[in-house]
Amino acid sequence: DRRADRPLKRLYLASVLTLFGALLVAVRTQADPWIAGLVSASALVHAVEYFAIVSIYAGRRQSTATGLMASVSAFWPAVIGVLVLVIGWIGVASESSGFVYVWALFNLAAAYLHYAFDGLSWKLRRPATATALGVSS
Repeated sequence: DRRADRPLKRLYLASVLTLFGALLVAVRTQADPWIAGLVSASALVHAVEYFAIVSIYAGRRQSTATGLMASVSAFWPAVIGVLVLVIGWIGVASESSGFVYVWALFNLAAAYLHYAFDGLSWKLRRPATATALGVSS
């Protein structure tokens, strides 16, 4: 959408393109400290985007959800806060105890699970997929 009344979308797009452009330059020039910082920044951007999308979804489902989603959506800010604190604490504890590679392995496994569940959740919008998985919309 190229309408002039969307400056925030343009700013967001420019920031993401700048981030990944800088990452490409850092990789090409083998600037390791920059690569580490830019990869961390891209992970943070993705996490914030994802939490925003899931928070909007949880807010919309708060009155219609049942089961676990109803429980989680009612206390969504607290759930996110606890999740961030626990993950942060584990990261710091693993680094100070020498288990940083184990923590990296768990993060990688979580990332792959995240992509799998993310792909599945978007496919649930298809009625045939939702029916096959026993999910009602």
